[in-house]
Amino acid sequence: MAFYQKYRSKTFSDLIGQDLIRDTLIEAIRSDKFSHAYLLTGPRGTGKTSTARLLAKAVNCLTLLDLRKNNKEISGEPCNTCDSCLEIGSGRSVDVIEIDAASHTGVDEIRELIEKAQFAPNKSSKKVYIIDEVHMLSKSAFNALLKTLEEPPKHVIFILATTESYKLPPTILSRVQRYDFRRVSKEDIVKNLTKIAKEENLEIDQGSLELIASNAEGGHRDAIVLLEKISSLGKKIDKSSVENMLGIADRKFIFQFLGAIFNANPEEGLKIAHRLYEEGLEMAQFSKDVIEVLRRMLLLSESGKALFEDTTENMASIKDLSQRCTSDQILRLIEVFLRAVTLLKEIAYPILPIEMAIVEGCSQLSTTNPKSKIQNPKQIVNTNIKNTLARHSEAQAEESSEARVKKEDEIGQEDQSTVINQPSTDTVPVVVLQMTNDIWTRAIGEIKQANTSLSALMRDAKPLEYTKGKLVLGVKFKFHKDKISAPENTKILEKVFCELTGDNCTISCKLIDSKPKDSKITDDKELQKAAEEIFS
Repeated sequence: MAFYQKYRSKTFSDLIGQDLIRDTLIEAIRSDKFSHAYLLTGPRGTGKTSTARLLAKAVNCLTLLDLRKNNKEISGEPCNTCDSCLEIGSGRSVDVIEIDAASHTGVDEIRELIEKAQFAPNKSSKKVYIIDEVHMLSKSAFNALLKTLEEPPKHVIFILATTESYKLPPTILSRVQRYDFRRVSKEDIVKNLTKIAKEENLEIDQGSLELIASNAEGGHRDAIVLLEKISSLGKKIDKSSVENMLGIADRKFIFQFLGAIFNANPEEGLKIAHRLYEEGLEMAQFSKDVIEVLRRMLLLSESGKALFEDTTENMASIKDLSQRCTSDQILRLIEVFLRAVTLLKEIAYPILPIEMAIVEGCSQLSTTNPKSKIQNPKQIVNTNIKNTLARHSEAQAEESSEARVKKEDEIGQEDQSTVINQPSTDTVPVVVLQMTNDIWTRAIGEIKQANTSLSALMRDAKPLEYTKGKLVLGVKFKFHKDKISAPENTKILEKVFCELTGDNCTISCKLIDSKPKDSKITDDKELQKAAEEIFS
């Protein structure tokens, strides 16, 4: 017997996560106040059909009927031992009729049901009709059912169950007693799964049970089905086995993946995605997992509290990630991966949409101003320049212009990676000594997109002085100086460096050659090389 049938609620107290409905129905049974029609609505797997069967048991329980007849106090729970309870519980009662409206949508089936409803129950006190997925009935079938609900026989109770109550006609809704079932909480599902695992002699850890409960998304029956599926692996179950069976990636990889994207690190993101792809993970499922984590980050970021359920470990990671980015960034990434999900359905190469999403996501985030602990490239450049100025301001202020030029060549050989956190200065002109290779390459690359010739000229240039609002570049040749100083080129440079440093600075250029300005350049090979770079 399947787990969900074996462990179906046998009493109202067994219902998971529906305390208000349970208490209300038990009180109605105690006071013998039954409605002629009930509507049980809510998400799948939350206990609607089980409640309908319990209600059918309770109204026909011989033990309860006998206690009521003798004016004795009753609990409201079916006894599950009398002939009526046993027949209904095993599905053998001829007076409890279950109908799947999905396969009986026509008016003829409903008319036949209504005709039979006129006859008294065979053995039981009440004839109970349980109509599941009632929203699937046709319009004419609803009209036929409505007539019976308006003037129902006293011996008949209708119990309608649906996941989509909004599809029911208002005339039907106004004639039933409605009960709305909620999604079952993770804690309640885990508690019941623990009990079932114990009964089945399954050795499974808390984290695995929480993962099953979270994956069921509030559907108690779905959680039980998942537990049964996973139990086929053996009596001892670990979290990795659960993840493999459910076809989902270990959430730690999802968090690492998103961390790489929020840090605008496409290389790391691509490595993680390719690793999961090579291990056989479906990229469609991976995209959905990423979107779900982003959704939860968005909810936490906007509400300040969790409006969802997850494992304790996952909650901590989601909170950490949500504090390192803005809601706008999260929304952008959700849009990016939603497009990836759509594209996955259209192409035969499943890793490509993910690769595209990684590159696009990192590109978008690198141009924003995140709250993450890791600085974006623009912040790094600004910090490097200011910290370098602070590091060398005192020594450089005492040097002559010629000494600065000489030292610039020497410093080029030093390690460019160290950053000293000291107070910065914006007043003393100093040599920019910490323009790291990757930053300068980034600048050249952005300049090249606007003007190829200008980027070639910049390969000969060096940053000499930096004051607030002004950056001085040094070049060896007058030809280079004149070209770089041209208004159209200066405008491009100022735009690029302003974006990189975050400051509105102006650009100027001067010669660093010690020869007089009117001296002739004799190094023909060097000049030829420079010209080739510019005009190639």
